[in-house]
Amino acid sequence: MKTKIYLLAIFLFTGIYAIQAQIKGEVKFKMKDIKVMKDNGFDRFFTEDDYYIQDMGSPALPVLLKSYLIPLDAENVTVNLQNISKQKEIGQYYIYPAQPPVLVGNDKDTGFVAPNPKIYESDSIFPSKLAEIVSDDNYLGFRIVTVRLYPIEYKPKTSELFVCNFNFTIDYETNTKPGKGNETQTQSLYRYELNKKSVKSRVENPEAVDGYDTKVQKVMQGNTTVYDFSTPSSNENSGMLRSSVSVVNERIPDYIIITCDSLKSAFQPLIDWKTKKGIFTITATTESISANYSGSDLQEKIRNYLIDAKRKWGYGLYVLLGGDINIIPARMILSNCKIINDTFHFVN
Repeated sequence: MKTKIYLLAIFLFTGIYAIQAQIKGEVKFKMKDIKVMKDNGFDRFFTEDDYYIQDMGSPALPVLLKSYLIPLDAENVTVNLQNISKQKEIGQYYIYPAQPPVLVGNDKDTGFVAPNPKIYESDSIFPSKLAEIVSDDNYLGFRIVTVRLYPIEYKPKTSELFVCNFNFTIDYETNTKPGKGNETQTQSLYRYELNKKSVKSRVENPEAVDGYDTKVQKVMQGNTTVYDFSTPSSNENSGMLRSSVSVVNERIPDYIIITCDSLKSAFQPLIDWKTKKGIFTITATTESISANYSGSDLQEKIRNYLIDAKRKWGYGLYVLLGGDINIIPARMILSNCKIINDTFHFVN
């Protein structure tokens, strides 16, 4: 699948330049891309990507999941299709129905989910669409939109199968009106580069990452400001406001250890080792957090501290909770009639 970014047009609305842009891609799929195996009278499909329709009882047809980087201020994001071609395959197929997921370590037999009669007895094409946006999320300060593409159509009542090839575009608008402002005050060069590398591995348009504006004001290495995005660049062709400077500032942490005062010294060897490796590490004590942050209890105060840390020091911070529940109290929640530890309470 190939993707390209095109700027289509510029319009002037009430004194604001609105830019329409799009990312182009294509689906080229062949039946030989599918391994078909018989399973209790069903035709079960396997592909290299190993993504399938997961609605229980629905035909478990292969799907493609593709993620793309788009600007943080993109609006009216849509996926649109062009040049659709369909090839009817020879033969008849009785597609294996999607089954419930099996949790790792759970040996309990959930039983076989039979084909959904509303689908399997229908004369309508399944699925009813060839593409849809399934997520539009912020990842490490980058906005990533993911589309689900359906290269196979199935007509259950006649057992007919169609291979679909098409072009698609992800269309969006951006404008020059003032945004929400920079979310992050400063970020270390280590995490700035690490985050970009991680995003590049996730998207189909990695070339867009280096010129992407994550709204970080400053990027620092040690006490030196490497990039100052709050200062206009002298290069008018630059994709971002970037200027190299050398200014002494606060050193930005990459690793935070949250523990109590009495255990702080026990973590000093870890702090020294991490910092020696180039991962500047600090401690934040529960006593200090409790005294300086608002919240109904210590759990909420720790969460608010981490929200503040991300705002000041950017995405991708490593956090170690240094202590048992008597040191770092757990947030307990009710789930499936059981009281469990909410592992994600401190995650923002």
